[in-house]
Amino acid sequence: MVWMLVLAIVTLQLAFAFDADNLAMSALVLAGNGLGYAYALRQDLLRRLPISSLMLLGYTFSYFTLPPLGQLLALQPVTHHLIHPVLDEGYALLGLLALIGGHVLYARSAPLLALRNALRKHVYARTGFFREPRLPQLWLMGLLGVVAVILVRPYAEHAGGIGHAVLNGLRSFVYVPYILLLLPAWSARQRVGKSHLVALLPYSAVLLVLAFITNSRAYLLMGFASLLIGYAFLVACGRLRLPRVRPRNVVALALLVLLVIGPVTQLAMAMVVVRGLRAELSPLQLVEQTWHTYRAGGVAEAYAQQMQPAALQQAGVGEVYFDNPFLNRLANLRFVDNAVVNARQLAGPQRDYFRSIEYGKVLALMPQPLIDGLGLPVDKAGVTKGSSGDFLLYAATGNSYVVSGFRTGSLLVNLRLTFGVLWPLLLMVLSAVVFAFVDAWCWVVTDRQTGTWSVRFNPLVIGMLFSLVFMFTSAATGTESLAGLLSIPVRGWLQIAVLYAIAFWASRLLSGRRRS
Repeated sequence: MVWMLVLAIVTLQLAFAFDADNLAMSALVLAGNGLGYAYALRQDLLRRLPISSLMLLGYTFSYFTLPPLGQLLALQPVTHHLIHPVLDEGYALLGLLALIGGHVLYARSAPLLALRNALRKHVYARTGFFREPRLPQLWLMGLLGVVAVILVRPYAEHAGGIGHAVLNGLRSFVYVPYILLLLPAWSARQRVGKSHLVALLPYSAVLLVLAFITNSRAYLLMGFASLLIGYAFLVACGRLRLPRVRPRNVVALALLVLLVIGPVTQLAMAMVVVRGLRAELSPLQLVEQTWHTYRAGGVAEAYAQQMQPAALQQAGVGEVYFDNPFLNRLANLRFVDNAVVNARQLAGPQRDYFRSIEYGKVLALMPQPLIDGLGLPVDKAGVTKGSSGDFLLYAATGNSYVVSGFRTGSLLVNLRLTFGVLWPLLLMVLSAVVFAFVDAWCWVVTDRQTGTWSVRFNPLVIGMLFSLVFMFTSAATGTESLAGLLSIPVRGWLQIAVLYAIAFWASRLLSGRRRS
């Protein structure tokens, strides 16, 4: 059914540009949708391997479903704003085949399944990772995340320090209170008090202010997006039923969306307009400037003027694929396109330089004392002062000022530059390892006598679902480099256990013995 819907969308967008590039890219889009959903959108697979299966669905949606849908809404062809559309989607399809291969390898590998089970039982279960928190604990964890978001800015100059690392990890706790809306994902409770649900309204207002302070739209939107992903997962697995929706409620919701979409879009544009002042203004001044820009009017014109260099699609630099600013946050094809443009300009020495940066970023995942103790040949500060996208652009142009711009790169093209034609094989193997680690973050039980299936997610992981589902993409908090791909197997699996144990047991102590 999903494939048929995508077929209709692709067919309609062909009317806007019926040419060879669009035909070829449309064929790749249909192939990706067919392969991705046919493999991952199966209830038995989602139940056995929840998070890893969702990651495949996120990749499929981002690279193959969203492009034709988003461009059709703007009455544009799927090739809009792309310089090498067929090559871009070809990379995406090869990546999907590698990820599916990695998932099959993981699902049939006794050592990887044993690793997942060992992590669940002997690491996470023993640290309280799957223990049900009291309701006051959720609010305390959320407060901890809010404080971390506010304090992380003073540590920005010491990004390699332990203070910045801890605070950066604690920021994800801002989403924890929202799991009150998704009880079956983490709790045996049937309901929670209305006071807790009502309290989510002022809490959301706090996160909106945080979004202004940090000039990031993510702090509010990612929490709700993660909840929607969790809800869709529970429905697909038969754990929840879709509610009966009355036509009048649908109409009311549609009217509400129409009323708020304009102001919300204007507000998001205002945040982009003032983004260049982040280094000059205090958090309070940044909030005031954002609000003033929003209220002054003419936000759309200012946004269009600021985005003009990207709209011109300067080769290897422009980051606009969808004209809609919200959809463009989820767009990955433009980053693949930039990477393809820059990669085609590299000669042998430039390729070697970029390859050394990618290897250096992997070594930089280790703590500085360990790097010093082992005498590893890496300048951690040097390789982490810019993104892989920055270093690729520098290698292609020789312009040193582009480093530290933290432009988004492409995982797929970066792997191709680093490992040559064998990159799909490497992605397959590494993704299989990643799948084993992330599936350890939820507890799956199937009663052998009754066949009853149940799942329990860690509360922090529920709030991270958006980032996890789109991990293999570049935009939307995805990963763009080999180091990002290895971050969970190297240190992420332990970091999440330690951070959650600190937050869980500290909040449990502060909330007292009485159960809510």
